[in-house]
Amino acid sequence: MRKVFLFLALLTWSLNFSQEVSPIEFKKEADYKIAEPKVIESATYLLNSPLDNNEMLRIQHLQFLMQWMEGTPDYTFSLSETATKFSGENSNLLGVYLAAMIVYLVKEHGDSKDIAAVELNTLRIAMNYVAKKENNVPLTSNLKKLIAGNEKGNLAEVLKKL
Repeated sequence: MRKVFLFLALLTWSLNFSQEVSPIEFKKEADYKIAEPKVIESATYLLNSPLDNNEMLRIQHLQFLMQWMEGTPDYTFSLSETATKFSGENSNLLGVYLAAMIVYLVKEHGDSKDIAAVELNTLRIAMNYVAKKENNVPLTSNLKKLIAGNEKGNLAEVLKKL
């Protein structure tokens, strides 16, 4: 009986902390606005969990974000060579970049029409993630240069040179 109780307690505890992505259907434009708190939550999850942690859950969050980004009428998302310079061949880092872009535009109320500001602020948020060793990001030479530029406050200049 104790083992069953312990098992149920652990199961309940783990379910409470799993941060599963709740399925949300986007049928009309208003649904995208209603989903914004969940969008911010998913982006924050991706930016607060190590790159190699619970890959399936990270994929679920990223799929949800991409579905929302594709259909929201309130924001415009575009990827440029900045995203490529940041992520290189690491597709997981592209997810970090997208999450950072959402945080900047939705949570921090950035102007999606100012492409240069979006790219720079997205990159700053993403670089804060990459710079944390506990996130287990394999550092390429570009990432090392971008981290140094972010720390020195000249990220825009470093980005232009890459």
